[in-house]
Amino acid sequence: MVRILVEPQWEWPPSEIDDLQYVGSGAQGSVYKATLRGRVIAVKKVSKQSETEIRHLRGLCHPNVVQFLGVSIDGPWYSILMEYCPNGNLFDIIHNNTSVSIESIISWTQQIAQGMNYLHSHKVIHRDLKSPNILIGDDGQLKISDFGVSKEFTENSTKMSFAGTVAWMAPEIMRDEPCSFKVDVW
Repeated sequence: MVRILVEPQWEWPPSEIDDLQYVGSGAQGSVYKATLRGRVIAVKKVSKQSETEIRHLRGLCHPNVVQFLGVSIDGPWYSILMEYCPNGNLFDIIHNNTSVSIESIISWTQQIAQGMNYLHSHKVIHRDLKSPNILIGDDGQLKISDFGVSKEFTENSTKMSFAGTVAWMAPEIMRDEPCSFKVDVW
């Protein structure tokens, strides 16, 4: 018996994306809730095609990393299609003046560490890890998101461009020095 592996569709026509509802915006684009063939997804619209260059994230699959579903091009807009996380982000939970149990903090720390360990084992440097980029899935699971400045780590790619959020940026990136996975721990 011959088994044929079919690669999942990566580029989606805009006509497949329905029911766009604005969720919010950030430095790299606007995010919408939408449906793709009946599945609720998130659509991040960006104006530069370079911001959809996330092929190094294509095969990632971990419960603590947002699942990427593909890209779509619609006129001047480029869209990144990904798993929808309906429960907001960790920043909002931390700053909404409710008390958080030590058990929750331990669980969150473990989930983020597991997601980052997975990314690093797949040679992905996030470079902008912060509480607004940690989403909460429908099951309450934390998911690392916003890979707009992430890079695939290779032996030749230790020199990184100045990218990320300054308040959370590792000193070696700010000094334009070679860096490694350690920048995600800073």
